[in-house]
Amino acid sequence: MLPYRARQVFHLGVEHRIQALKLGAEYQYTGNRYAEDAANKTRLGGYSLVNLTAAYDFNKSLGVQVRWNNVLNKDYVLVDGYNTPGSNVFVNLSWRM
Repeated sequence: MLPYRARQVFHLGVEHRIQALKLGAEYQYTGNRYAEDAANKTRLGGYSLVNLTAAYDFNKSLGVQVRWNNVLNKDYVLVDGYNTPGSNVFVNLSWRM
């Protein structure tokens, strides 16, 4: 197997618009994989993440977007020995001309 590549990767996203409001949810699954060693001895476990999104357009020029990553605060590893972010929220205010 290639290092850090899972055989099973699944990503599902849904969005629903209610007038100026758009709501979304994402589910991501990544299966087991191995770290960068020729014998594939360092196994990294699989993980699942749930993310939520929302966006609202105040008018055609001004909007706000919110993204909540890792809603369930899942502890997972992308690379052995490096931390990954826990649950986090991003807010973006956009102005379009």
